[in-house]
Amino acid sequence: MESRAPSKIYLPADLRLESFSFGSAWVRIYQCMQDPLFFGKTGWNRFDAPDRKEFGVLYMARALPGALIETLQLAHDLGFPYVTSKFLRIRCFCRIVSTEEIRLVNLTSGASMAWLGVNGSLNSGDRCTAQRWSQAVFQHPDKPDGILYVARHDPQQVAVAHRQESGIPLAVWR
Repeated sequence: MESRAPSKIYLPADLRLESFSFGSAWVRIYQCMQDPLFFGKTGWNRFDAPDRKEFGVLYMARALPGALIETLQLAHDLGFPYVTSKFLRIRCFCRIVSTEEIRLVNLTSGASMAWLGVNGSLNSGDRCTAQRWSQAVFQHPDKPDGILYVARHDPQQVAVAHRQESGIPLAVWR
């Protein structure tokens, strides 16, 4: 069963955002030619803006295995059946630390997902549906900083889709 599209959903008045304090650390794998705080607008990723214009998204994970599985899975989804040494050579990794509290919509627990009226397919199903949900969440009056979600191919790993805003509360720590 797919999650309902945002045009058919009424988000609760309170999104029950989960807060991560100053100094919370995340891991990011990115193309070395880009800034580590690159907020993509490609439309290729799960929680990108559906129109590729409204907002950019920075993807990071709680731990290196989560960042790795998310990066490698994207390559596979884009048509690369295996990882080449070139693919790995052009990637860098860093730690990203929050410079103030960040507030995230939690899609990692059954209770949170039930509150929002979604199911696990939002984390692993159709990307177009996930992008429409992302747009609805980021337009919500609670103004979340991002979405906390389960990695598609390793449910033990947690990742974040952080929405681009001015005054980004994140710093790169290498």
